[in-house]
Amino acid sequence: VTYPEFAEIGGKDVRVIPIPWNLEQSKFDTLLESINGVLFTGGGAFLWDEDENGKRTYSAFQKRLNYIVDFVKKKKHQKVHYPLWAICQGFEAIGITETTDLHILDRYVHFGKLDKISFTPKASDSTLFQFFTEKSFNFLQENPSMYFWHEYAVYTSAPSLYPALSSENWVVTVTGQDDNG
Repeated sequence: VTYPEFAEIGGKDVRVIPIPWNLEQSKFDTLLESINGVLFTGGGAFLWDEDENGKRTYSAFQKRLNYIVDFVKKKKHQKVHYPLWAICQGFEAIGITETTDLHILDRYVHFGKLDKISFTPKASDSTLFQFFTEKSFNFLQENPSMYFWHEYAVYTSAPSLYPALSSENWVVTVTGQDDNG
């Protein structure tokens, strides 16, 4: 299964393909082996299911995201550069994967707003932002440039409570604040 869309960035061909989360496992594995990185986007997928007593369990979608994170970790241990980037709900899913805590997310009070973002010091080292100029970074931090459509977010104290979210394992490059800070 291939869905090639080509672009050239910095003299390199880049393929961007959708990964159907419910693809048959053998095809899913083949697809992961044929690409060189994954982007978890935002969205409105259910990351957990709840029973009648309010007990949460991983949704089928979250289970597949857990699988991808494990795959990326195996690549890292093999010393293969295989970036996993996440925005919005994708970052929330990583928080769940890494902590195994289906309650790691707080309500995020910033729904449907255009606002500023803050880059962390690590952003300029990220391959995601390797072609950004200082002017680009400044513009995005000084002007409302990101549309927040969040219902949840990983709470800010999570990295200190869960070693799996530490900066040794993950690099957070951009943050945003809700109406409560």
